[in-house]
Amino acid sequence: MNRLSLSVCFALLSLFWLSFSPALAQSFSRARTLTEEFDLTASFSGRSDLTSRGVDAGDFAVASFGGGVRTFRPIASGGRGLVFGLEWTEHQLDASAAAALPDQLREVRAVLGLNYPIGERWSARAYIWPGLYGDFENVSARDFNAPALLLASYKVSPELIWSFGLRVDAFSDNPVIPIVGVRWAFAPAWTFNVGLPRTGLFYDVNERLAVRFGVSLHGGSYHVSDAVAPGLQRTLLDYREFRVGLGAAYRLGENLNLDLEVGSSLDRRFDYHERGVKLEGENAGFVSLGLNGKF
Repeated sequence: MNRLSLSVCFALLSLFWLSFSPALAQSFSRARTLTEEFDLTASFSGRSDLTSRGVDAGDFAVASFGGGVRTFRPIASGGRGLVFGLEWTEHQLDASAAAALPDQLREVRAVLGLNYPIGERWSARAYIWPGLYGDFENVSARDFNAPALLLASYKVSPELIWSFGLRVDAFSDNPVIPIVGVRWAFAPAWTFNVGLPRTGLFYDVNERLAVRFGVSLHGGSYHVSDAVAPGLQRTLLDYREFRVGLGAAYRLGENLNLDLEVGSSLDRRFDYHERGVKLEGENAGFVSLGLNGKF
């Protein structure tokens, strides 16, 4: 089965799950709180040269696609509840023959989460994403990973919220990353947000349109099964690029939004950290398009 066929299968699987969710059958009742959500994304990063320790290592471009469906189930009053879902992400790497890169990197994962408000000011969240993270050439137990996020938030006021936590990923060169974030609505229509995967300045133009300028992290950590170069098989690969861009979110309907972002991808790199091989890419432009909604 080729990459396009697999992509279509994962997308159809997500849509099937969404369509037959028992809660969705009741979602057309206006009195019901919306607890189902979905998103679909596509992005493209331009071609740039790769170097390894200052030596030319080919060139590459990236097309990324993803989607997911999630549902919230209350377990008590006050916003306490569980989150369940399915998500899929893939990066198709259009690399030259000289580049030691796989054809694709893919994630197919479940979402399991707990939201737990504690009093009026504190709240806690715990999420885990068990699934397969790899090149999907020879799928095996080595592709299994379960990244997790633990986060506590403190509401100073309705306009100012601080967050503290840990991001855990056994496949990453940095398996435990501390997180400090803040959401500050410092003026009418203006919000400053620091966190992962996006940090930036947001402005609500009107009820339908919001614009932003910010930095986001794109990529992930994967198991590479096939040899992409001598000594580079059955190993782990960190792929990342920082994206600096201008974005806009437009409200198509009451619960449906379209998102567009353009900018530049910076600090692009592929790090085979278990083998001491790092490929660094030059800056390139990117464009991203997304659709998200609730039911």
